[in-house]
Amino acid sequence: ALFVVEFQGTNALLAGDVPFKTRLESMGYVVTVKDQDALVIADTNGKDVVIVSSSVYGDTFAARFRDIAIPVVTWEEDIFEDMRFNATPEVTNNWASGTTETKVRMLNSTHPLAAGYTGDVQVFQGSNQMPWSKQMASGAIKIASTTFDSSKTSIFGFDKDAQMVNMIAPARRVGLFHNYYGTATSAQGWNFFEAAVTWALTGN
Repeated sequence: ALFVVEFQGTNALLAGDVPFKTRLESMGYVVTVKDQDALVIADTNGKDVVIVSSSVYGDTFAARFRDIAIPVVTWEEDIFEDMRFNATPEVTNNWASGTTETKVRMLNSTHPLAAGYTGDVQVFQGSNQMPWSKQMASGAIKIASTTFDSSKTSIFGFDKDAQMVNMIAPARRVGLFHNYYGTATSAQGWNFFEAAVTWALTGN
C-alpha cells in the first residue's frame, strides 16, 4: 500500500495519520509512506492500493492519481473534484458545514463498503467535522450520508469502469468520512476503513 500524507517535520507522520498506517499493517499490508511534496507517479509502481490522507494539501495535490489503474481510497475532500467524484468544489464537497458529527447514516447496507451496518453508526469517539460529497457522478455507489442531510454522502465508491465526471473510472475509488483525526476513529469507523481498502482491492 502507498500511503500519501503531509509530513510533520522530517519524515514524521502527523499523530492523526499514525493509526491509519498501523491499521493497514494489521491488515497485512506492507506500507510505503510518501510525503506529497516528494511524490512522483513512479511511487505507485508495484503497489496494490493507494491511500490518500486528508493531511495532504488538496490545492497542491490536484489530480495526481486521477488516471492511474490502481485503486485509490481517500478522505481528503479537496481532491474529490480533482478525482472526478463530483462537480464544482466548495458547493459539492466540504467539511460538514461547521456541523460536528459522531455518526453516519446508512443509505445502502447490502454493499461490502457498508461493513454490514444499518441505521446510524457511530464512527468517531467524539464530535468531529466530517467530509462529504454531493452532486456526484452517476456511477457513484452511495453507502452512507451525514445524519443531518442525506444528500451529503460520507461513504461512497466507484467500481472500475463506472461513470465519473467526464471520465470512466480506471480502477475502484472510495471516498470516506475520516478526516485527519485517526486517533478519534471508533471501532465501527475502523471497520468501515478496512471494508473500504478491501473492496477497493478485491471488490468484496
